[in-house]
Formats: sequence, structure tokens, C-alpha cells
Amino acid sequence: MTPPIDARKPARPAPPGSSAPSATSQIILAAWPYLASALLASIIAASVLHLGQHDWSLPLQYHGWDLFFYLTCSKTIRQTGWFFGNPLLGAPVGLSMLDYPLCDDLNLLAIKLCNAVTSDFVTALNLYYFLGFPLAALTATAAFRKLKISRPASAAAATLFALAPYHFFRMQHTFLAFYIMLPPALAIAIRIADGEEFPFTNPATRRKSLFVLLILLATVSTGIYYSFFVAVFIAIAGVLAAVRFRNWRRLIAPALFLCVILIGFVINTAPNLYQLATAPPNPDAVKRYSGESEVYALRLTNLLLPVLDDRIPALAAMTRRYEATVPYSESSTAGVGLLTDVGILILLAVALAACAGIPAPRPLGALAALMLAGILLGTFGGFGPLFAFLVSPLLRSWGRISICLAFFSLCALAMLADSFVFLQPARAKNKALLAALLILFSVGVWEQIPWIDINEQDIAKHWRWDDNFVRLIEARVGRDATIFQLPYVPFPEGPLVGHMADYDLFRGYFHSDTLAWSYGSMRGRDGDKWQEAVASLPVPQMLSKLRDAKFDGIYFDRFGDLPNTADLLNQLQSACGPPVVSEDPDHRLLFFSLKPLQP
Repeated sequence: MTPPIDARKPARPAPPGSSAPSATSQIILAAWPYLASALLASIIAASVLHLGQHDWSLPLQYHGWDLFFYLTCSKTIRQTGWFFGNPLLGAPVGLSMLDYPLCDDLNLLAIKLCNAVTSDFVTALNLYYFLGFPLAALTATAAFRKLKISRPASAAAATLFALAPYHFFRMQHTFLAFYIMLPPALAIAIRIADGEEFPFTNPATRRKSLFVLLILLATVSTGIYYSFFVAVFIAIAGVLAAVRFRNWRRLIAPALFLCVILIGFVINTAPNLYQLATAPPNPDAVKRYSGESEVYALRLTNLLLPVLDDRIPALAAMTRRYEATVPYSESSTAGVGLLTDVGILILLAVALAACAGIPAPRPLGALAALMLAGILLGTFGGFGPLFAFLVSPLLRSWGRISICLAFFSLCALAMLADSFVFLQPARAKNKALLAALLILFSVGVWEQIPWIDINEQDIAKHWRWDDNFVRLIEARVGRDATIFQLPYVPFPEGPLVGHMADYDLFRGYFHSDTLAWSYGSMRGRDGDKWQEAVASLPVPQMLSKLRDAKFDGIYFDRFGDLPNTADLLNQLQSACGPPVVSEDPDHRLLFFSLKPLQP
């Protein structure tokens, strides 16, 4: 029987006559792959994102969508201490997030810590996003070293993982870019599948098993998708180990780990679960449908084609041609880079060979099984969409499993590099071979990072326009005024309204610490229903209702393209006087005061 990972590579005895290395040299030897991968990831990420020249008080993007949600998270945490509620949003009742569970306590805590070291909520979110690069490199290096991969291969694979295309494409989904706990959690699944045991009854291994529990609890706190993916991989790994070793006891540790993941989910969502148990039900808070899981599923084509916006023009054109032939899907950003593609194809070949009765080399067999399981779970028409249809549509973005597949692929490539180079003394001294590997690594990093367009001048211009507009509102109605926003858009995950992006109505909140805004009232609750009803009234009745509710003005986004926009604006101007107008060329934002003009 082939030994598990921990027993594969016994320590080499020191050569006769050689002196033992000093404690300092041992520390340097152990630490260099961590430092190298973290520094490389930080330097390359900062260069790609132009962070050295970027004004950190400006967001990396400024055109709505989910990044505005995360900016709101950062500012709410700064103002209130956490993100369960915000009295400046959702007026007149205030924002409560208890109907919208976020299994992201570690992400929220990291943003809170970033807010503690800077005086600006935008800088804090930028810092949080940037720290994801070195931290992912560190945790990936630790995971690869735990899998007995050599130091050079661990450093290289960890750098590739930290700089995955996924990391850059998830700039909008900022929490998803903080995947720092995935490497150690996925390494646990690999170790289980490869035969390692985690007996809690053995005092010698109890500490190791408890450390695993802490890793899993932290992983759950980085998002529901990552915790679900890890749970599936651990369950599959446990079954594989039990079948291969013909021992049902191999299921005990994975079952316990799954229980820990469930406990972590309950801890993260305890306030939301309490709300669910004590408050009237709100089925409208999160509306998702099983068919959406096909839109957000993984397409194997996208996984294996060059990265969207590849740095090599011919490869970028190839992917663009494919994208022009298929409906839009989140899978468009599932590319992992050509070097990582090689690892995926190798593992699929190993899986096919095993189906034909050809024994899989250890531990590539375990990696191949997990890779195949991940593809079957996440792919279009696979088990993930089936889960959404039969169990719950709340999990729908199965394409996000691509970052897990990238980890398995890089793990396989690192192990193969060890087998043929780094653990072969004669070959490891071949300078030409090592130079070729360094070139391959450099090209792989360069090719997998997509072109990122961060137009700071454009961002600064739009930020300044919005900031000046809010200053004019404060000058007109006072810094403590309450503002009603049109058009009405439900929160969260509202539908597209005209040319407005989701969460666009948070723009005003970013530029004032005292004004209260109507947007952000939880969908399905009384405040949201009141806003929707008031927004649909004729103008005279609307103004009467708003004055009764102590609103001081109306903020109007013309990008909403309401059917009756021109007539509505004329009536508002007749009733309230000339509006305050934003200074952008489109004059996008208007503000009508409900207070009489002072003589």
C-alpha cells in the first residue's frame, strides 16, 4: 500500500562530516518561500493595478454594481461598528441587513481592521483588496508545504495562485477576491483523499486535528460559496478514502469537519437566524431562481480557453470570438491561464486513465478525483444547477468554483516539478533547466493576468462631480437633511432600471457622513413597501407624503429612464422650484428641495 502524503518523503540524512545548520539559517531556509511568494504577489499586483500612482482615497472602479455594495459595507462598519444596520440608509425606517445573511465575518472583520488603520472608508476597502494578494500567497505556500511540496515549487505555485485571473476579475465582488482560506481548506480535502487520518482520540495528533477545525471555521467566514465548495470536496475525499481503504472509520473525521462547517455557518448567520425565528417572514428579501444557476455556471470552454482580455492579442481575440457566439455568463471570467490549464488537462487525463484501469500515481489520483468532482459540480448543466433546482436556488454562481480548480491544478504542476526536477539532485543542479523553469513561470504569470483598465482620471472626475453635488445638497437643505431617492429601486440585488447599475443610488451616501437617504430599505419590509407606494403616486400626493414623513428633498437619477421622466421632472420643478444639478456633462443627478427657499 502506498503511504499517505506525510510518509512519502523521509528526511534525508546529513552528509558525513557536514555541520548542522545554524538556527538562523534554518529560519531563513524555512521562511524564504513565504517571503518570496508574498513579495512577488504584492509587487506584481501593485504594478498591474498601478497602486503606486493611484490615489487610495478613490475606489478602483466607480460605476455601480457590487463594488458599491462593498464600499457601503466599509463605510457602515466605520460609522456603526458592524454591518447589521445603518440609520443613514433606508429612510425613514433605516437599513437592517438581518434579512440578508452574509456568511462573511472574517471579511467584515478584515475591513474593520483596515478601517482602524486608515481614516477613510474607501482607502480601507482598497487596502483590504490589496492585502488579499500577499495573504493568499502566504496561505497557499503553507498549504503546498503541508502537502510536502518543495520550497521552490511551493513559492512558484503560490505566486501563480495569488495572482490568479479570478483575483483581478473579482475586483467588483471584493469579498470573493479575499480567498485566503481556500488553500489550507482545500489541502485538508487533498490530505483526506490521499489517505491521511485525523484521529482525535490520539493525543499526538489531537493538536493537528484541532488546528484543522480552526482552519475550517475561518474558511466558512469568508463566504457561503467557499464554505460550500470546501464541504463538498471534504465529503468526496472522505468517501474516496473510505472506499479505497475499505474502512468506514475513514468517514468519521470528514463527517466531523462537515459538522464544524455547519457550526461555522450558524455562528456567522446567528443574528439572521434569530431574525428569521422571531420576525415576520420576508420571502422577498432574497429572490433567486433555479434557472439563474445555468447563467452563472461554469463552462469548461471558458475554463480552458485563454483568459478574457489576455495580454497576448491573438489569444484574447480567440476568446472574444467564442464569447460572441454564446449567451452572457459569469463563466466568461472563469479562465485560469494557459499554464494552469496544463495542470487541469493533466489531471483530467489521469482521471480518464483511472477509468480505463490504469492506476493513478499518488497523490495525482486524489487531485484528479477532486478536479473531476469540481467540474461536475460547477459546470453548465451539472450537479450544481441540479442542486439549485432540487434543493435551493440561493446558491447559483457555480462558476466561482474555478479558483478551487486552479488550486488543484497548480498543486499537480508543483508535484510534477518536484518529481522531475526539484527532488532530483542531479537535475536540480542543471542551471539551464532551472532557467527554463524560471522563464516558464514568468511567462505563465504574465499571460494569466488580464489587462486591467483603471482610469484614475475618469474615476476622480466622476467622484468629484458627485462630491460637489452632495455639497450643494447640504448647502441647500442642511447637513442633517433626509433625502428621498428616485427612481425607486429595491434593495438588495435590485433589477436594472434604465441605464442605472445596481446599487447606483449609494452614490450620495459615499459623499456625506450626515445626510440620510431613502435607498437601502430592505426589500419586502414595511419601509421598502412604503417607498415603492410613495414613488408611484402622482406628484402632489407624493410631495405631501414625503413632507409628512419629514423628508427634506428629492434626489433624482436621470439614468433611470422612467417612461414619464420628462413630465415628472416638469411637475417637480413646478412644485419645488429649480433643481440643484450635477456638473457632469449629462447632468445626471438632480435635487429638488422640499423646503421653502430662504429670502
